[in-house]
Amino acid sequence: MMVLIGDILHNFGDGLALGVAYSSSWIGGVGASLAIFCHELPHEFGDFAIYIKNGLSKWRALFLNFVAACFGFIGLYIGLSVATNSAARQWMLAAIAGMFLYISLVDVMHEMTEETSTRPVLQFFLQNLGMIMGWTILLLLALFEDDIKNALSG
Repeated sequence: MMVLIGDILHNFGDGLALGVAYSSSWIGGVGASLAIFCHELPHEFGDFAIYIKNGLSKWRALFLNFVAACFGFIGLYIGLSVATNSAARQWMLAAIAGMFLYISLVDVMHEMTEETSTRPVLQFFLQNLGMIMGWTILLLLALFEDDIKNALSG
């Protein structure tokens, strides 16, 4: 039950972030979507595994993941409506950026340092490859933001 409540709140926050990002700019929304997708995919697989490990059937676990995902749409619509106010949008963007920074520095780094493997060199390589890929994607989006906007606007 705690996993479900946590996932509902997490997905609501992700939806809120997407709503605010898309109301700020189209390219900002795409960047936020990419970032959220990259952290949500393993998160949902992890939730599914926890449900299965605790004795739920595959279908019940999928249903609970679906219910939690629906709260992302609620957050999206609230984010889109609240972000019509320019001052509120700026505050929400700052809070969302802080949340993503917190997730990366506290949750992800903690898991990376606590995880042990029989092949530590491979683990180190894969962890750093994932971080470098994420940073590279965000750097490319930042560097070519104007070019992407111009190409998409025709």
